[in-house]
Amino acid sequence: MAEVFEDKLMNLQERIVSTCLEALEGIDASVDTTYIYGYWTKSTVFFNVFFTVGNSVIGYGKLGVADDLVLQVFNHGKDDIREIADLYVKNDRKPPHQYRFVYGNATHSFDADYSFDDLEKSKKGPYEVFTAWKDKIAKNNQNPYANEMML
Repeated sequence: MAEVFEDKLMNLQERIVSTCLEALEGIDASVDTTYIYGYWTKSTVFFNVFFTVGNSVIGYGKLGVADDLVLQVFNHGKDDIREIADLYVKNDRKPPHQYRFVYGNATHSFDADYSFDDLEKSKKGPYEVFTAWKDKIAKNNQNPYANEMML
């Protein structure tokens, strides 16, 4: 039986998460959550990752992952984001521009959020969007009850 679009998409998402986690092997830190951001257009591909450890939001460098390994993860991530976009096109679907994946390391839970907002039409670039997301997570981690207090 032929693999359907959703199965192929799920496999690509799993591969992205797996690649990001493989870089953490041998690292002496208990990562709570992995946050993955990708951006794709025909002319631009961006990929980056950050993590939460307790109340801290950190990147690979602070975890002690070697620079060459981080570059490998980012290169594979960009390739995988391109592959997801290609999958959409091959299935006559408009590919998303922004990809946000959240992986709960302890619970093995996964959440994906796709956006069709093309940043090339806005004043923001993918790095700015990534940094804003990272800052938002950091702020929420410092005050985990902030969302409850706003109700």
